[in-house]
Amino acid sequence: MISRALSDGSLASPVVGDEPLAAPLLKRLGKRLGRRLAGWALPTVFVLLFVAVKFMPGVTSGSSTVNLADAALAALTIWAIVRVRREGFGALRGSLWLWSAILALLAYLVAASLYPTLSDPDYAWKTHLGTALKFAEYAVLVPVTAVLIRDEKAARRLWTVVALTAAVAGVIAVLQFFGVQIFQAAETGTRQPAFTGISVLGTLGAAAIAVGFVGVLWPGTLSRRVIAAGLVGGSVSAIFSGEAAAGISIALITVASLLLVRVRRRVTARQAAVVIGVTLACAVGMLTIRSGDISQFTSTIDKKAKAENVNTYSQRTLMLYIGLRIWEAHPLFGSGWESIREPRVYSPFLAAAHRRFPNQPEEAFPSAEHRWGVDNAYVQSLAELGIVGTAVLLAFLATGVGMGIRGALRAPPESAELALMGLLWLLVTIGIWAGQGLVAGTGFAALPFFGLGLIAAQRARARAT
Repeated sequence: MISRALSDGSLASPVVGDEPLAAPLLKRLGKRLGRRLAGWALPTVFVLLFVAVKFMPGVTSGSSTVNLADAALAALTIWAIVRVRREGFGALRGSLWLWSAILALLAYLVAASLYPTLSDPDYAWKTHLGTALKFAEYAVLVPVTAVLIRDEKAARRLWTVVALTAAVAGVIAVLQFFGVQIFQAAETGTRQPAFTGISVLGTLGAAAIAVGFVGVLWPGTLSRRVIAAGLVGGSVSAIFSGEAAAGISIALITVASLLLVRVRRRVTARQAAVVIGVTLACAVGMLTIRSGDISQFTSTIDKKAKAENVNTYSQRTLMLYIGLRIWEAHPLFGSGWESIREPRVYSPFLAAAHRRFPNQPEEAFPSAEHRWGVDNAYVQSLAELGIVGTAVLLAFLATGVGMGIRGALRAPPESAELALMGLLWLLVTIGIWAGQGLVAGTGFAALPFFGLGLIAAQRARARAT
């Protein structure tokens, strides 16, 4: 009888209808696991976008390279599209002005990669169009973040990962500072790159400090451990990056967070002391680690003293001068996107630059061997995009800032923190761009779009309530 039962399958797995009983259980477990993994997808992409490209595995075909961060962002975008098809466009509503500002900026970057060919057939439009499209790739983060940040748990998961990533990067930077040769460390006792690169490390540090500020000023948002990781890890990362623009960012988010939260709720003396204390500690630390560069810069202000080596601040001042001269020559539409490193663009102003900066070594001036750019996004925008393109860029930033302030002040408490965090990350970018150019494919190019995505998520949540 038993052999007959085995042969005809009557002792096989129990069934429900035509489906084995174990199948629904496996499906539920699979869906639960899928949701858990999907919940960590956005924080994972954030981390990958802050890892230096040289440490990122990728595939190169011709002049194009697709790395792990690109692949992860593509997968995340597909997942967001699936969510939209399943749940509708509710997460994208309420931010028409924001979508318009983003599309206007991207459209202008594409146009600025093409219209220079009308007067200059040698303009490398294919190369520059590629970097414009890279900006468009990162801009996808705005709707993706808005779709995937659907509740407080998702937001806190992202903020926790940002704080912990900065803490890890800060530890690595300290080890590099004291001579541990990992992740292509810089010279011992100088500013360090961790695994992100020097300028991106400063950006990550400022973003993590913003997380800590929100946790301090908005109690209950984050655990004490996460707040500590954001404040301490972010400060260490910012200090050991020595990125002066990160100092500007930290000052901006300090003022904004204190003022905006003060309107909504009582800010205690202890909370204000923590925020201001972190800011002052970062300022002292950055000034200390950059003291050598500052001393060298002040010594070269005297034009009679000839500098022997390229100094960071002196060379940046020189390039700002060249950038402004290029804008004078192309005031309305600029010289073309990403063209400021091309000899045909900067060469007409080299003689004047030599006269203006006679104490600078030859290596400080742009050349075929030294393809210096302008480390200031706003001057770069004037030179390459003209006053028209710069107006579009500033309108893009102003739209995000305005919507962030409105959400932080007027939204219900459960969603206002989204707008506040998004605004602070956008302010970090505004500060960083004072010391960095519009460079596609970097962490500081991705951060504003994460911030705008949080602001859009807040707007959608406000409409749903």
